[in-house]
Amino acid sequence: MQTENVFPRYEMSNYGQGFVIIYLDNITYDETKLIFRVEDAFSDNDSSRQPATIKIYDYYKPERSCIKQYSISSNHGQGIKYTCMEGSDQCQCTQSCMKQVNQELFEMALKFVSEKDAAKRRKLPKPVDTLMDYACNFKKANFVVKVNVTDVSNNPKRDVIFAHAVILEALLQGRDALREGADMEFEWDVTCSHPELTLGKIYYIIGKDGTTFNVNGMTRVRYDLMGTALVIDPEFKPLLRVLMHSFVTELKINKGCLN
Repeated sequence: MQTENVFPRYEMSNYGQGFVIIYLDNITYDETKLIFRVEDAFSDNDSSRQPATIKIYDYYKPERSCIKQYSISSNHGQGIKYTCMEGSDQCQCTQSCMKQVNQELFEMALKFVSEKDAAKRRKLPKPVDTLMDYACNFKKANFVVKVNVTDVSNNPKRDVIFAHAVILEALLQGRDALREGADMEFEWDVTCSHPELTLGKIYYIIGKDGTTFNVNGMTRVRYDLMGTALVIDPEFKPLLRVLMHSFVTELKINKGCLN
């Protein structure tokens, strides 16, 4: 495959065991398949076989990466999904689906306010503190915005859902210095059951910096609603609306994540 210009070079350990590193000049919108043979030297019971790991990362920015486990037993290897902006050769790995947190936050808040014993209440996690800890854990998130959804559409060619929203409040601005009134562009895998954004509705979104694409000389930023991103519907329950108001107040008092 190297001589056929599928990839420029590769590396292996001196003994040809343990790992192989394959270098790609770029990842494009077109699918790239790498098929190769490995020798199975595992001699124990197949049920005790542990999965191996494949990692894709940007050589110059190794923090931009995604990892997937695979096996050569009954659980065959699977492709690592990535998304590319149409008309651009810039791509990024697709993360796992985000989790639905409306019910979880509501139940946490309900348990906290329903506890009448002050000593027991002090031992319970405070919902506002939980949200603050999450939003200020930069491995999970670095922006918090309140948005109004203006468009939701499906791209069957790429199996993703797009959404546009106007920022009503930029509570934690992130790297891109998000501002009130600006437009944000989101996407998530069509197979994910969450989020379920509704046109015209207002949501709080906690997420990580988006990926910048250059398309026909224009710079665009798209934010993944995948992985550690959270989408919270303040109208899910009245108590959740109260919780989010308290969370916003705390962010403003702290001026973001700074005390």
